Amino acid sequence: MSEPRFELLDSYARELDHDADLIVPPASAAHVRRIGRSRRTRRTIIAVAILVVVLLGIGATLVASSAMMGDVPPWATAPSPTQASPAPTRTATTSASATPSAQTSVTTTPTPASTRTASATSTRTTSTSATASVGAVVTLSAPLELKSAADINAVAWMNGATKSFFVSELARVRTAAGCDDYLIVQAYRGTDLISGSTFGCDSAQITWGKLAGTWKVVFAGQAVPYCTEVRSSGWKSTIPQDFAGGQCYDAGGNVVAYTP
Repeated sequence: MSEPRFELLDSYARELDHDADLIVPPASAAHVRRIGRSRRTRRTIIAVAILVVVLLGIGATLVASSAMMGDVPPWATAPSPTQASPAPTRTATTSASATPSAQTSVTTTPTPASTRTASATSTRTTSTSATASVGAVVTLSAPLELKSAADINAVAWMNGATKSFFVSELARVRTAAGCDDYLIVQAYRGTDLISGSTFGCDSAQITWGKLAGTWKVVFAGQAVPYCTEVRSSGWKSTIPQDFAGGQCYDAGGNVVAYTP
């Protein structure tokens, strides 16, 4: 009678343990193997990480000690900038050969730049050789107002023939305008061109030029002329672009520098 009671108690105890989840069913062999591989992988990763940290620490210690001893490895230093080599100098000596067997060295000497002369008027030379050959352009510091023969005769840089022309030119302008117009001179080039204007009832820009020893009007107007109009005056030299007629329309309608 005692043994059945113990078996009943044991059966009742197992049912209580199962209901309370105190008895865990045994895991399968595949699950056990997966758990083992996962644990081994974690241990391997941890070991590799520790090894990398150790190696980095050893490398940093070696670099620091080498730098203190003045023996820094090439890979641990930045490359030093290289200095640019000086540009080769050119000589102004050229070699010209008259015959295949003989050569002559020709040295070119730079021409010194022209200097400006300080005066009451500002002087500038034009760039074309044809203009430079007849003189420099002189721009007056203050325009000359020629209202009478006395004003004209008082101009120091005009010679007698030029003064006589401007006296007659003043009379011509006044007759044509029917008013007391007067002449204004702003600049001149050497002894062959004078730039100015007329002021009064008939105002216009005007350029006077000396052609074959005689002064005449090269161009007078208020707008840019056609080049053919300026050439019709018989002017055979260049005209500074600041002078009336110095710029003109060519056959294509383009504004260009006047050329004879």
